[in-house]
Order: sequence, then C-alpha cells, then structure tokens
Amino acid sequence: MVDIAIDQGGCIEGIQATDWQQPIYWKDGLGYIAVTNMPAAVPRTATQLLSTAILPYVLALARGELLTNAALQSAIAVDNGQIVHPALKKP
Repeated sequence: MVDIAIDQGGCIEGIQATDWQQPIYWKDGLGYIAVTNMPAAVPRTATQLLSTAILPYVLALARGELLTNAALQSAIAVDNGQIVHPALKKP
C-alpha cells in the first residue's frame, strides 16, 4: 500500500508515516509505504505534473469563465465575504 497523502493525515486508515531511510514497513503480510513529502524527491516531475493538472483551470480563468465553468464554481469557498461552499457552511 502506498499513501502519498500522508502529510495531510493519509488516505489509509491506521497507516504510519515512513521516511527514505526506511520507506516500507510490514504489517499483517502487507507492505506500507508512506514517505512524507514524496514529490520533493522528484521536484521537476512533480512540478510538471501539477502544472499540467491545473493548466485547464488557469486557462478557463484567463478566458473569464469563472461564472460559467462548473468546475471553477464548485471550488469557490467565499464570495463577496460570504461562505458559499456547502462543506464550509455551519449546519
């Protein structure tokens, strides 16, 4: 099992962070790798991947599509000082 989100608490229940000196540990016959900040090991590749992933959204913003692009709309948390994202609103 590889958890690349361990820095933010991880995606696998009970997983523990590892490091590059001992990147894997075994438990119940399964190997777990949860090296913190994995992208730092390949900074150029990580930057290229992130740039490629966000480019469509940057271009949409540049074209003025904030109000018409569903993906961009779903990412808005605050509008005119008001919390608008459902996950952030108080029940």
